[in-house]
Amino acid sequence: MKHINLTALFLLLCILSGTFIACVEPDARIIAGADSDTAAAQTDEDGYESVIAGFERNDYGGYQFTIIDRSELYDAYWATYDIFSEGLNGDPINDSVYERNSILEEMYNITILEKPDGAPAATAQKAIMAGEDVYDTVTDGLAQLGSLAGENLTIDYNKIPDIDLSNEWWDQAMIEELSVLDRLYFITGDISVMDNEGTWCVLFNKNLAEEYNVGDLYALVDDGKWTIERMHQTASDVAADLDGDGVMTIDDRWGLLTEAFNTYGFWVGGGDKIADKDENDIPFVTMYNDHSVSMLEKVLALQFDTETTFPSSKAPGYAAFSDVFSQGNAMYLYCSMLMITNFRTSDTDFGILPAAKYDETQNRYYNTYSFVNLTAYSIPVVAGDTSRTGVILETMAAISKYKLTPGYYHVSLKGKFIRDNESEKMLDLILATRNYDIGSVLNSGGALDMLMSAGNSFDFASAYAKKEEQIAAGLEKFVGSIQAN
Repeated sequence: MKHINLTALFLLLCILSGTFIACVEPDARIIAGADSDTAAAQTDEDGYESVIAGFERNDYGGYQFTIIDRSELYDAYWATYDIFSEGLNGDPINDSVYERNSILEEMYNITILEKPDGAPAATAQKAIMAGEDVYDTVTDGLAQLGSLAGENLTIDYNKIPDIDLSNEWWDQAMIEELSVLDRLYFITGDISVMDNEGTWCVLFNKNLAEEYNVGDLYALVDDGKWTIERMHQTASDVAADLDGDGVMTIDDRWGLLTEAFNTYGFWVGGGDKIADKDENDIPFVTMYNDHSVSMLEKVLALQFDTETTFPSSKAPGYAAFSDVFSQGNAMYLYCSMLMITNFRTSDTDFGILPAAKYDETQNRYYNTYSFVNLTAYSIPVVAGDTSRTGVILETMAAISKYKLTPGYYHVSLKGKFIRDNESEKMLDLILATRNYDIGSVLNSGGALDMLMSAGNSFDFASAYAKKEEQIAAGLEKFVGSIQAN
């Protein structure tokens, strides 16, 4: 159980009395680019007080609101850090979490209890199937939560009146694109920063870009000319056999550092999806068409250009792989936003870009995310008091909009790790253009696996023909399971 120390209690009293000045949270669905110092200093006391005043104070009698999330046993990098805090320590995210939870505990007479686990969805699944009401909510990757939904183990958020999905603190793109039959089993938004960490972006070496006259990459993005072919060309211009031994190794300079998942990620940049939805909110397979085939050809040409692109599979561990970029020996690295913080002490000056377009006629950018590491929240079907759960999650998300998101977005990410104003604009653009794909969340029929394992000589037509029925059947099974619930 967490105890409020005197410093935290003072902060809490200030907040509840209306004397605390809260940072404005930038709407991640809107492209903005304010100076980070200025933005971090902005205040919206009236907005915060107005929102909080709209929530009735309920006394839940000291109830322990239990959240199961990821421990370091899942992965040292991807352990959840936005749920619980023992106390103030000066870190902006930690302190924002502590502050938010303190407010919640005071408003509702509850205790926030975290249950870190190496496989939260799997552990929750066992409890739910045993009829044990031990977790109020589960947070894990979309793929893992999708499995729970497919087994009818979580609740449709539309059945919880105390959660208003139209509120701005919920991710509206996820709500729109990952619902099925107008039912929704996972949500995220300001309540979390792990969803941002699991979003993919392109990092580029600004020194190499200048040295090799790559041009103004930010201007290319702004002008709609940042394409997969332009990325391939500029990556090739920079790559070089530094030791002159005629063999490209980890010790040489590379145009692009990549991994198997990035075949799917780059492909999504063209606006393609494994599955889309019809007018009845029913998913159907869309992954194979002239455009998607052409985009995949461009992606594979980049992914398997052995003179330009270095895959993580050839490195002696991911740390050595990422060191190639931090040491200045790569033009581009396509990775999660989580990686940005790893380069804080690097001497390499880098910027941030979205995934590249198919061509210049494409009317917008599309960006992807890790289907297992972008986390969301689900509520078990055995939850005893869904009204209480709804009230707490809704309030938690609302407070997070004014506390957690500014701590992450302005103070931590923009204030400490991003090195120029242009990258701030790119960050806003990336988060505003996530391309949620129910087909990848479900990995229907192994479609995502197929794209991730595609090699240089991949025959999309043949591979798809073998998988088409399985992919469609996977979607139909998920829809049928939901209809039967």
